[in-house]
Amino acid sequence: MPHIRPFRSGDEPALAEVRLRTADAGADATGIFVDDDLWGEVFVLPYVARHPDLAVVVETDDGRVAGYIVGTDDTRAFEDWFATE
Repeated sequence: MPHIRPFRSGDEPALAEVRLRTADAGADATGIFVDDDLWGEVFVLPYVARHPDLAVVVETDDGRVAGYIVGTDDTRAFEDWFATE
């Protein structure tokens, strides 16, 4: 049975993979951009870098990351940080 747990350092590759495999309206977005890494680098990894405490993952019984929730507590500050970092 899948369960939700806090984000842990080291989850980043799995989160990026989930993002890539679901970025095309829930379907695999592989090949849409020249660089498949952009999906994770824009839409998930910055959130866990800035706010790891606001990220959770869905983990399967065999330890595979199957989903995630990320967020920020201050969108404007996050956008400013993202633009400069």
